Amino acid sequence: NKQSKGRGRQDERAGLPNVVELAIGLQVMVTFNVETDLDVANGSQGEISGIVLAQDEACETRSSSGVVELSQMPAYVLVKMQRTKAKRLDGLEEGVLPLVPMERSFHIRHQGKEKTI
Repeated sequence: NKQSKGRGRQDERAGLPNVVELAIGLQVMVTFNVETDLDVANGSQGEISGIVLAQDEACETRSSSGVVELSQMPAYVLVKMQRTKAKRLDGLEEGVLPLVPMERSFHIRHQGKEKTI
């Protein structure tokens, strides 16, 4: 699996970064309730164990740093959860879950003007 890194610049998307840096071994935290019955909920912690790229991703590696810049979000990220009630999935280690990226946009209308961010 490959690494994806970038700069954490922000624009007018409610303070969210334009680019998200991911790396195998990165400690991560779930920030909303995905599946509370399985302990994949707000505050759950884990570590990225793999990054699976989209099928049509054409990425370029900077050989000296090992950094890979992606043009689109990965297909999914494998996260080894510190604690989960999820059953072991075929082909994955115990506690490793595939988490798919989430995208959100907001439509704002104010004083006759509209904007989607």
